[in-house]
Amino acid sequence: MAGGASERPAEMGRQAVDLLGIRGIMGILPHRYPFLMVDKLLELEPDRRARGIKNVTINEPYFLGHFPGNPVLPGVMLLESMAQIGGMVFGRGHGSVLLQGMDRVRFEQFVLPGDTLEIEAECVRVLSRGGMVKATASVNGKRVARAHITFVFLPEEAKASINGKRSPRTGLNGPRVVTLSTPPS
Repeated sequence: MAGGASERPAEMGRQAVDLLGIRGIMGILPHRYPFLMVDKLLELEPDRRARGIKNVTINEPYFLGHFPGNPVLPGVMLLESMAQIGGMVFGRGHGSVLLQGMDRVRFEQFVLPGDTLEIEAECVRVLSRGGMVKATASVNGKRVARAHITFVFLPEEAKASINGKRSPRTGLNGPRVVTLSTPPS
């Protein structure tokens, strides 16, 4: 579905979405190549669950060094795919969704070029400032990895803190410039 009604994330609101292609995904996630790790969103129930696909191809840049002659998807890239699907559970309804941490991470099988990862994320809890999902990744119905992934929500007004201002709602400070002086000789 390239460009159909299900491709318009701004119009999906809090309703369930059955299929979202790459253009719709790019409307939700800020990631771009080479760090956009979701190829298709199969299901999305905001604040409840999401299920998506990552096609693993030999053309991905990390396979050049991981490992020459025996390519294996790096675990951190597998976790990034899981985090991106997990972040889509919370979507746009909470401002920016940022990865905060991972617990109970387990790798159970190697993921190889040519594999299709099916990733599911189910909401464990959602609070005003963040949420947690339980995510699993499988290939051909066999689980290859699992993790509990925690996110923090950055409301739109907190983005002002990036410009050095303090957000009244979150209390976050922006970056500080420190000038180092040379000690007198």
